[in-house]
Amino acid sequence: MAAHVHDFIELAVITRGQATHHSSAGTAAVVPGNVIVMSPGEWHEYSKANSLVVRNVLIGSELFSRELAWVRKQPEVSGLLWPPAARLSSSMRKLELTSTAESRVQRTLDSLEGESSGDQALNRIGNLLLLLAELVPTSGLDTPPVPDTVLRVVGVLEDNLAHPWTLADLTAIAGVSTSTLTRLFRTSLGMSPLASLAALRAEKAASLLIETDLPVSEIGIQVGWPDPAYMSRRFSALMGASPSRYRDPNHGGQ
Repeated sequence: MAAHVHDFIELAVITRGQATHHSSAGTAAVVPGNVIVMSPGEWHEYSKANSLVVRNVLIGSELFSRELAWVRKQPEVSGLLWPPAARLSSSMRKLELTSTAESRVQRTLDSLEGESSGDQALNRIGNLLLLLAELVPTSGLDTPPVPDTVLRVVGVLEDNLAHPWTLADLTAIAGVSTSTLTRLFRTSLGMSPLASLAALRAEKAASLLIETDLPVSEIGIQVGWPDPAYMSRRFSALMGASPSRYRDPNHGGQ
């Protein structure tokens, strides 16, 4: 599979064979029982594949920020799938399932694949949560809960990325001091409030680049970067590729 990017969370469950997995976070050998977690905007590819079979679970960013927003309050799950800082992590998130957990994960995947388009969304979300319940214990994460103050600010930002937000604006929304808000963001998301805003904008821009044919200038306006040159610089810094190269699935993360 050649290098590519996408705008959703991907859980790649290796079920057979072996390969080398490459991403912006590094390179690792993958074998059955491994699960690779990819955040929106990350590029990845497989090489040296030998009878490789991968079962992918794709979680849309909109689903995670809306219907599954409450999951963000669960430290173990949010540490695995979120926050925005996860995309900028320097370490690859590769899980190693026990044989018992792998069997349960495969059964849950069977249930997800067996659902028809007419099945209720709650059934799919339920099976997704069962899957996450199997994956979380293998992640080895010790993630503190994301404070409600941070979740409230992030929710406001996601709803209106185009607004020219300032740190003073975000402090007013949070109802705490600037120093407290900055500390809460750095502790829970690994970055400052404005850096988190930039990450969210880059993620949304990545989604629009992949899903639409909108000009880069229009995408910049929609995410709050109306200056095309500035938008290109910020996007390139965060995603490792210019907007135009990002649209090319063969950019290889360069």
